[in-house]
Amino acid sequence: MKQLFLFAVILLSALTRMQAQNDFTIKADNVIVTNDGSPAELIIANGTKNIKGLLVNKGNGQTEFRQAQKLNDSTLVFGTDTFTLKGSGKGLQQVTDADNTTTHYINANGGYYQRDTLLLYGTDSIIKVGFNAGKLNTSEIRNTVIGYEALQKNVSGSSNTAIGYHALQVDSGYYNIAVGYNALNTSKGSTNVGIGEGAMTENTTGGNNIGIGRRAGGTATGSYNVAVGRFAHASDNGVSIGTDIMAGGALGISNTAVGNRALGGNSGDRNTGIGDQAFYTGSGSDNTAIGYISGTLLEGGQNNRNTIVGASPGGGRFLTGVTAIGAIAYAGGGINNTYVGYLASSYTHNSAYNNTIIGSNAGKNIQYGLNNLAIGYSADVPSTTDSFQLSIGNLIYGTRMDGIENTISNGKIGIKTKTPAYELDVNGKLGVRSMDSITTAPNVLLQDPASGEIKKAAFVKKQTFAQTATATVTGTTTETTLIAAGAGSLAIPAASWFAGKSFRVVVRGVYSSSSSNPANLIFKIKLGSTVIAQTSGIVIGSGKTNVPYEVRGEVTCRSTGASGTVFSRGLVITDEELVARLDNDASSTTVDLGSSKTLDVTVTMSNNATGNSVSSYIVTFEAIN
Repeated sequence: MKQLFLFAVILLSALTRMQAQNDFTIKADNVIVTNDGSPAELIIANGTKNIKGLLVNKGNGQTEFRQAQKLNDSTLVFGTDTFTLKGSGKGLQQVTDADNTTTHYINANGGYYQRDTLLLYGTDSIIKVGFNAGKLNTSEIRNTVIGYEALQKNVSGSSNTAIGYHALQVDSGYYNIAVGYNALNTSKGSTNVGIGEGAMTENTTGGNNIGIGRRAGGTATGSYNVAVGRFAHASDNGVSIGTDIMAGGALGISNTAVGNRALGGNSGDRNTGIGDQAFYTGSGSDNTAIGYISGTLLEGGQNNRNTIVGASPGGGRFLTGVTAIGAIAYAGGGINNTYVGYLASSYTHNSAYNNTIIGSNAGKNIQYGLNNLAIGYSADVPSTTDSFQLSIGNLIYGTRMDGIENTISNGKIGIKTKTPAYELDVNGKLGVRSMDSITTAPNVLLQDPASGEIKKAAFVKKQTFAQTATATVTGTTTETTLIAAGAGSLAIPAASWFAGKSFRVVVRGVYSSSSSNPANLIFKIKLGSTVIAQTSGIVIGSGKTNVPYEVRGEVTCRSTGASGTVFSRGLVITDEELVARLDNDASSTTVDLGSSKTLDVTVTMSNNATGNSVSSYIVTFEAIN
């Protein structure tokens, strides 16, 4: 009989595969599929058709569909076995898909409990995993909770993610992310991110904060803070990146710290510390410290608006507006000082103001002065306490550098002298390798031979004049010039005169005389209207025709000014070997040299008879020095 039954089942199964549209039906009180040689069997009782139950594996290969008998609100019994479910939750079908039409699902009440404590719960809007995770949450809007008592006291907050022991434990805000032990566990704000053990742990109402790292942002209570690193802290618009950042200070606002212990003990506002221990023990506000231990000696709340760049401690208790760039630049104090270079002005006193120091070890002797400028390696100003001093390379020094904005400094510059006496005082030789060519220049620089001072004088080329026309004097007894038109100038500017200045004049021509009334000749050299040399009457004899002559004289200045003096000597030589002396009786002549004077050479004839004449063909005038 059993063999016949099995044959029928196999036949009907084959027919079913051939014609999928037909159903195969067995009507019996129980359907048992078994094998005599094995204890394995499948038992389907007809009495369970309309009864909720489960397909149960009873061991030893036996599988049986049994009725689920309700013992109480939390326990179902299957034969001698029990299965406990917590009621009042949503069924799995509803949790996953309310419109699910599959015929294969487990529809148990939502939530998994242990000793009446929620351990696992999930809906369309919330996922809770962990002991009392999200326990008080009622709104259940887009929250994800994983961890022991994570988001435990949240009632109405939504769109939060809490992962870790006590993460976001008291949260009532929105859009928060907490990952780690006690991360954001006291926060009630919104849009915060805390990742790491104790991250943002003391943030209560602040929002828009980011804390990443062990206890990062742990003391931050304000908003808009970013803290990344172990014990990195920030408060009110603060940024800290590194370990122990702003860890010990009474946190200010709008501070930025990057580096190990940067701004660690700072209590001011709007400070920036970048580097290992940058501004670690300093205080004050609006400071910038970049570099290892930079700004660590900025002590006292009056240190404001300072900029420290380099491995430099800074220094002082009353610093304002100081800029220091370089390792250990400025270890002193002061206000509005600028230091650039290693050890630049490392001993400046607190009362030193407005000093500019550029160069390694420069300005180290400045203690109390102000408005000093030192440039160059180890460049020191002349006095440790004076002000308005200049030192460039310990070679060029200056005083009274007191001009500001459009005001010109009323000081002096010295080269190789710390105490310049003049606007430019050179203690040594002054040389010029080359100079540009110019066509005109009213003044030149000259050294006063008495004082050594450099003074200006009118610039003139070596003064010259050359006559280009013939001058003839005839028929007159009036004093008449022998100089006609020519190239150059006979005018000597007042500024050209100095003691020793000399000029030379030469006149060449011919003379003739009447055979019956010959004239005597008187030659004169003049500066302006003043005669500085002359001859007595020269007797040339009668009946002379075109006898060559030459007048030669020199003028040397003895003194200058309105009562200046000159000395002039010369000769008159004729072709007849006649020689006459041209002078001023062997004495100097007083001339007003405070104004320009024109040099002239004249002749006077004693008789104007026909045949008496003097002509000049060549006249030259030149400055000798």
